[in-house]
Amino acid sequence: MERTLTCLFHRFPLWLLLLLFWGAALTPASAQLSITFLKTDVTCAGRCDGLAIALGQGGTFPYTYQWSTGDNSSQIDSLCPAVYTVTVTDASMATATGSITIFEPNPLLAAVATEDQICGVAPDGTATAIPIGGTAPYGFLWSNGETTAQITGLEEGTYTVTITDVNGCTAVGDGFVFFQNEGIWLMATPIHISCFGAADGQVYATPMTGTPPYTYDWGPGFPDTLIIKHLPPGEYTVTVTDVNGCSNTATAEVEEPPALDVVASFAPAACGVPGSATVAISGGTPGYSVLWSNGDTTLTVSGPAGPIGLTVTDANGCVLALPLDIPGNNTIVLANTDKLADALCLRGGQALAKGTGGSGVYTFLWSRGDTTA
Repeated sequence: MERTLTCLFHRFPLWLLLLLFWGAALTPASAQLSITFLKTDVTCAGRCDGLAIALGQGGTFPYTYQWSTGDNSSQIDSLCPAVYTVTVTDASMATATGSITIFEPNPLLAAVATEDQICGVAPDGTATAIPIGGTAPYGFLWSNGETTAQITGLEEGTYTVTITDVNGCTAVGDGFVFFQNEGIWLMATPIHISCFGAADGQVYATPMTGTPPYTYDWGPGFPDTLIIKHLPPGEYTVTVTDVNGCSNTATAEVEEPPALDVVASFAPAACGVPGSATVAISGGTPGYSVLWSNGDTTLTVSGPAGPIGLTVTDANGCVLALPLDIPGNNTIVLANTDKLADALCLRGGQALAKGTGGSGVYTFLWSRGDTTA
């Protein structure tokens, strides 16, 4: 009994144990017999250190206990994860049966993520311990004596960490920090010219490793800034250096779109019939919009002969304005007649009409109603 009470005092509050024991002893005999359980689960995966306590309630005191493990005390310990059943018998031989489940936590594993030392004289590698499973909170102990989850300022080498969870479960992991003398990681990104001849390109540098602040060198004539602007087409190179002296070079090409170009074709207006203009657009940045001076917004516009204005805008807002002219063909159609033969006796004469001027296919109407030439 002394061992049992000592174990109980370590795992449960004294007031709770006294309440349960006194409640069991003072419960009226007329109350129905029942069981109250207390437990502690397994502390670490793979261990068998669980504890279960069954306390009889009601019935007639005192009680006897019979567990599925064969134990016959109120408390059983050194338990593996499983279901345990107990039968409680009171002084009047009434019985009650119940079960309790002892669980175990997920296995504690230790992973280590590292960032290599990139360059420079000062060590700048890092290692981060990542606990998986177990029961938080965790403690950390590295092979170099550090006790935080992440250690920094590391030279090339192997770093081992022991992770301990709140239950005292441990796991060991290691990671390797390499020395990569390749300078800082750097990108140079262009923003291309919006319109032909605009010279509004840009390039910006993005250092992705190293230690700020950084310095930027774009070469003669350019500011030592993160971004250079107002650029014509061409290649631009930047060298970026961090506070530790690590550096790298990157190049970007600024491109210029071709000039907007319009090819127009026409159908002439004639004799009151409207003509038309149709345009094909190229160059610039596709995604064109069209606006004619008469308000139309399609690639083909109809109208009388004469001037008509066209404004083309591409996806970047570049504009090309053109004066166009719908041609006309309003020449008067003349009909000439030739006498082919006079009327003789009973045979009729013949006449031939010829159309000149105008356009297209001619139609004919004679004074007597004929419609052939």
